[in-house]
Amino acid sequence: MKNIKQKKYRYEVGLYGEYLVSNWFQGSTIARKRSFDIRVPTNGFNLGSQTKLEVKTARPSKQGGWQFDFSTRLQRKANFLTLLCLDEEWKTQRIYWIDNTWAMKKHIWINEGMEAYRLV
Repeated sequence: MKNIKQKKYRYEVGLYGEYLVSNWFQGSTIARKRSFDIRVPTNGFNLGSQTKLEVKTARPSKQGGWQFDFSTRLQRKANFLTLLCLDEEWKTQRIYWIDNTWAMKKHIWINEGMEAYRLV
């Protein structure tokens, strides 16, 4: 299984359909990342208002992988949450989907090999 602490992957958290995207960050610094800058478009691809998801902790999970503990919840509804895993050349390696129930949670768990992720 791949170890994200040794691989320089980039991740994007976004909402499919409403085109809500976050900044990129590297997997090697994932434990030190404290916030995601979320930008919501108001018209087409124009980026509009911005909100932040503060991360209290990003730590290895007992199930393996990483668990993110958010201090705030994203209130805006969406059909899907997407997670893109990219390599150094910005080529998409994986695309994941979960339904909008994630907005009611504060924890997202990501498996080290990026084979799957789930809510906890």
